[in-house]
Amino acid sequence: MTTERNRRRACVAVLCAASWLAWPCAAELVYYLPFDNGSTATLTNYGSVGGTATTGSSYGILPTASTNIYANLGGTHSEDFPMSANGQYCGRVVPPDGTNQFRLTTTGQHMTFSCWLNWRGPDGHPDLRQGIVSTLPGSQNSGWGFSVLSDGKLQISLGGGPGNRNSTNTTIVVSTNVWTHVALAYSAGGDPGFYINGTNVGLNQPYYGAKAVTNSIAIHIGNVDETYLPVNGKLDDIGMFDTKLTAGKIRALYTAPGVVAGLNLGIMNQLFNLFDAATGMTTITLGGKQQIWKYATGFTGHAAGDTWTSDAGAVFIQLDAANTGVKYVPSGTAICLF
Repeated sequence: MTTERNRRRACVAVLCAASWLAWPCAAELVYYLPFDNGSTATLTNYGSVGGTATTGSSYGILPTASTNIYANLGGTHSEDFPMSANGQYCGRVVPPDGTNQFRLTTTGQHMTFSCWLNWRGPDGHPDLRQGIVSTLPGSQNSGWGFSVLSDGKLQISLGGGPGNRNSTNTTIVVSTNVWTHVALAYSAGGDPGFYINGTNVGLNQPYYGAKAVTNSIAIHIGNVDETYLPVNGKLDDIGMFDTKLTAGKIRALYTAPGVVAGLNLGIMNQLFNLFDAATGMTTITLGGKQQIWKYATGFTGHAAGDTWTSDAGAVFIQLDAANTGVKYVPSGTAICLF
């Protein structure tokens, strides 16, 4: 368990602490909720704010830990936000310091939200929205919200008071009862970027420059607002960054675990920091074994966000369109240590 806990905490390790490698750290992973510590369920936040998330509900039904997981992340638990059989609404997970983070009240403030979602579908509910993450109050005239609609499209709601201004994606939709990677990348006052399984799914209309209005509602995960309309599904490997991640990095969050099981968001953030430094190497622990990853250049024949394995067993993750990224090469004659 200690090894696994250290692996989880690697997501917040400051790589520039090494004496031979120093750089100003870039994107900060404020919240990272894998919902397990490698063996048991937990609401510990492994992001930079630290602390532990809490559960709450306006109807007495709390979200609960589930062992239904996307196994490629290497975890043991997700968090379930169901609609109850009698139509009551499940509650929410509130991350620590949730009233002070990601207010998005000033043009130019940034956020990326990333998670794996196993969505049951609208479940016959008449409301169009089921919340993934939000700061909307019950009146919904301030704050922001990220939801999945009854047709499987994604939506951002920004309360400009009175009412909301909404943008949804175009054609690709979230499937039901399968683990799907979804992400929102947003700069306050600009257009959002929606991603489903690493693909930018576009907007059905531009978002015309509004910004959220300050409110006192804490961030709540798994709900449209602080009172009702849960996502009706399971969430796992949640991350919230204080920057708008590139399309290549967001796509890599989807592709990498499919090539190397265990490359969850915490480890990927460590690799993002290595890449942002544009030099050096870092060690991660995966499956009880250490791996040395290096900054790499000169990739050919691949696109931003691709992850692949060479014939010799080396793993490459291309993180931008300039043919650069990170690589792991097994030591000695071993083809692979995963």
